[in-house]
Amino acid sequence: MAANDNLLLNLLKPVIIIMVFTFRPDWSEFKPGKWIKKTYKKIATFLQIQYYAIRGENHHEEIVWKLLKKELKIVPFKHEVKESEKTVYTKFHLAPDILGNFWYMMYSDRLYFRAAIIPNYPVEQTTNIFILAQHFNNQVNHGSVVVDVRLNYIEFRTTYHFPEIIFTENAIQKHITHHYKISCDIFWAFNKMLTENEEPAYIIAELIAKREGVRSTDEVLAT
Repeated sequence: MAANDNLLLNLLKPVIIIMVFTFRPDWSEFKPGKWIKKTYKKIATFLQIQYYAIRGENHHEEIVWKLLKKELKIVPFKHEVKESEKTVYTKFHLAPDILGNFWYMMYSDRLYFRAAIIPNYPVEQTTNIFILAQHFNNQVNHGSVVVDVRLNYIEFRTTYHFPEIIFTENAIQKHITHHYKISCDIFWAFNKMLTENEEPAYIIAELIAKREGVRSTDEVLAT
């Protein structure tokens, strides 16, 4: 009984701290309903993470799989769930009129995201394909552009360890969004190179300029 009391006390201590530090409103703009909702969300998130920690590593795969399926239920396109393979397949728009294939899968204590960027590129563009892929791999903080020369196929992959997913608030949502946005940028770049025959370095400079919204492409190339 004493052990259970100590466990409960240890769980409640951070909850109390969260409440104390959250309850520092500007009284002139204080809205009780908004504060209660914000505090409840923080407490619920903390308790959920503590619950995951108590369950232990043997349950990490089960927890991440449930979180992944829950998050992908809200995607606008029909998705296919393969329980035995721990894989979810769906589609997202890589461009307004282009749908891309996306896979989310689990194995070896990791969660893998994959997006098909170009399913069949022209063989004569292989050298430029590799140059542009290398430019992206130097720019992207997490993930890699993979080129399969046997299938003339390009995809973007990211990998996450289970604890990172479990013990970080809204991790799956953030990672899916990040992977999707980078996939769109990669598709834009490769599609522009293949359809407009632009040089890889110029395309990357144009993408950087577009992201920053300030410098021109020539200024990026000059740096």
